[in-house]
Amino acid sequence: AGIAGLNYARSKNIGVIVMEPLRGGALAGGLPDAVEKIYREADSKRSNAEWALRWVWNHPGVITVLSGMNATAQIEENIAIAKTADVGAMSQAELDTVKRAAGAFKGLEKVPCTGCQYCMPCPANVDIPGAFSACNSKRIFNQGLRSRFQYLVAHAGDGRREPSLASQCTECGACVEKCPQGIAIPTELKDVAKEFEGSIGRPLTLLIRNVKSFVKRKRQGS
Repeated sequence: AGIAGLNYARSKNIGVIVMEPLRGGALAGGLPDAVEKIYREADSKRSNAEWALRWVWNHPGVITVLSGMNATAQIEENIAIAKTADVGAMSQAELDTVKRAAGAFKGLEKVPCTGCQYCMPCPANVDIPGAFSACNSKRIFNQGLRSRFQYLVAHAGDGRREPSLASQCTECGACVEKCPQGIAIPTELKDVAKEFEGSIGRPLTLLIRNVKSFVKRKRQGS
């Protein structure tokens, strides 16, 4: 629901807990050159993680930020950031910097999908927003194999849920009429299928689905 959802919750006096403020660590690591350049040129000198965390904490209604940490140094950094971050603590210049960085990120996206889900449900059970999200993440963060593996795991199905792969698209066109962004969805899904599934996509999908079903049965048995 994004900022609109955050503001709506606040209007109902409901505090919001933000998960994955660093996008699984991606916003704290090596960012695209275009984004890094914007942060380097800013008057405020902050780490990538600090820019992201302070932006989240700057919003009224956020009561807790859940950030995964893998090292003592990360814990110490997050505590130090939390001590000075607060609602309205960011200057207008800093907010403008983050806005420019967000624009640079958007400029790297292959598909201008906002994840609104107006195209869903798909008659062929394709997870259209999920497919485009995987495609954009790979392009922005340059995580080729990781993005492909995550895509296949997420969309392979597991015996309880049916597969939701881009290659299942039948080009019925129902989604195109509903898309506010005017995306040529069937055409873009073909590109996702080619990039993430390829010739080994189907065998890998079957393997992942069987493994997930096996693990599920083992858990139920125990």
